Amino acid sequence: MLRDLQRALGALDPARIGVMLILVSPLVLPFARRLGPPALVAGAGLALLAWRLRAPLAAGLRPRALSAFELGCLVFFAWAFASLAWTPAPLRGFAQVSACALVFAAGVAFFRLAPASSQLFHKLFAGALAAAASISTLDLSIGSPLAQAVRGVSEAHRYNMVALSLLVMVCGLAPHAQAARGWRLVALCAVAVFVLASDSESAKLALAGALAAYALAHLVPQRALALLVGLCFLTCVLAAPWLGAALEPLLGARGGAFLEAGHAGERLEIWLGSGAFALQGLPWGHGAGASLAYAQDLASAPRGMGWGHAHNAFIQVWLELGGPGAAFALLACLAIARTLARVERGLFPGACALVAAGALASLVSHGLWQAWWWSALFIGALALRLTGTKPLTFDRP
Repeated sequence: MLRDLQRALGALDPARIGVMLILVSPLVLPFARRLGPPALVAGAGLALLAWRLRAPLAAGLRPRALSAFELGCLVFFAWAFASLAWTPAPLRGFAQVSACALVFAAGVAFFRLAPASSQLFHKLFAGALAAAASISTLDLSIGSPLAQAVRGVSEAHRYNMVALSLLVMVCGLAPHAQAARGWRLVALCAVAVFVLASDSESAKLALAGALAAYALAHLVPQRALALLVGLCFLTCVLAAPWLGAALEPLLGARGGAFLEAGHAGERLEIWLGSGAFALQGLPWGHGAGASLAYAQDLASAPRGMGWGHAHNAFIQVWLELGGPGAAFALLACLAIARTLARVERGLFPGACALVAAGALASLVSHGLWQAWWWSALFIGALALRLTGTKPLTFDRP
């Protein structure tokens, strides 16, 4: 690896520095859980600088039509900004939407500008993931003195963000023809051990989903599995406001033990309240940022309770952005399924694992405007492009 690094240093440009910044960023997560957005934006900025300084890189940003994913994201964020006109929390909504829009813009720019994959990138990313997971697991096992020193609190749940971030990132560690398989295996095992040792039930569910999707990608024809992913996205988006109401009788009759485990009962209450409140706001939604604004004022929502966000990104889209927001989000989700149908075969299992882990965690845990979560997903997707043997692009064969 040292020889690889020495050779690379002789030909560094801002784009490669930006890539290295992204690929070693997991190593800092145990110390700074919200590092993802600034690392992604800084890396994309360096890639843009390289494009401006070096003519050969200009081909990476040649004008072309927007992909379906990019178009879906563009109209989604345009509608989110428009909803600030009627939200009860315009300043908070503007800050949340702007942070996420910046993360998405940086991620898309990097997809267009990132240099070719290399053995060095693969080893850097694998090493950073393994080290971050090992540090976090060790700290948890000895009572979290590192978390206490860095963040002033030692509760195990403080590592939940790190566990989910590392999980979706490691899904992007693609097989590389020239890199030893040991690097990838060590990273995968270290992250899996950390997830299981963590306090995050969402991360454990996402890990199970990622493993299942990875296995299915080797057993089911690519286009058939991509179609299944698209149908799952369609169901998640269209059924979101009614999710809590649909699950309540089923879990109430048969799932008493399930509701007592972890935060399952609390999540069901949140989904019931937020889903009912979302239906009250149709067709346009309550506006970006409304979830937190109404956290202490939900007496009008059946079984309403303070939440801060819906703990389900699909429900929150309906609650804040209404029917149009859900339609635009669905466009972007279906574009991801279309990308899976066309992605290079060697990247397909990892891409399926990444989509499964990201979708499951977004379904049961995370809010719509958490920029750290979207940046982790983008870094995982970028890693598929940067560490594999063939480039990954949205909606391209």
